[in-house]
Amino acid sequence: MPPSLFLPWKPLPFSSSFNQPQAASQEEDRKAFRQWESRIPGHPENFETPGIKVTTGPLGQGIANTVGLALTEKHLAARFNKPDFEIVDHYTYVILGDGCQMEGVSNEASSLAGHWGLGKLIAFYDDNHISIDCDTEIAFTEDVNACFEALGWHAIWVKNGNTGYDDIRAAIKEAKAVKDKPTLIKMNIVAANSFSVQVHSSELVLLAQQESEEKYIVKQQYCEYRKP
Repeated sequence: MPPSLFLPWKPLPFSSSFNQPQAASQEEDRKAFRQWESRIPGHPENFETPGIKVTTGPLGQGIANTVGLALTEKHLAARFNKPDFEIVDHYTYVILGDGCQMEGVSNEASSLAGHWGLGKLIAFYDDNHISIDCDTEIAFTEDVNACFEALGWHAIWVKNGNTGYDDIRAAIKEAKAVKDKPTLIKMNIVAANSFSVQVHSSELVLLAQQESEEKYIVKQQYCEYRKP
């Protein structure tokens, strides 16, 4: 069986995941991203958007669902695979962000993944220092890789997640070489990196995508105002 890819959290990947017959409407769909009655809301709904199999709107639900998917692969492989005939043999991937890491359910599910030794689970941690409360420095500064290692995971750090493609490929190769542990690949990401100013909030990332840089810079002061 060829490798399978599950991306049950991030809104931007699923906004590009429509089936080919619907390609003509993709541009209009993207313009309505995260708008009222949009087919691609900020939180994916399996009954709203074609191609979405699991509803994982609340933060932390993506990694929790993925642990279940990876456990299913391991269980089915143990039950049905034969030494000379492996019919279940795929990896499960997930992308999660800073907000997901803050949720208790993420820690609980990740703890189970480490305990079960789900070696075919690879998680990409989008460490862009962005949360709904602005920069994570005001509320979330823990060493995530160290936490996951304590949960029984293999942890890798890619310092350039925007353009370090060779490092990302090498990290995936390293993750696949670890058979008895799930792997977290932490990637430092600069959101909306084509802009000349730094982004501090998920709300501002949306503005950066939809509005002029001048208007975006003015609204960036919103985050500075909200800092304690």
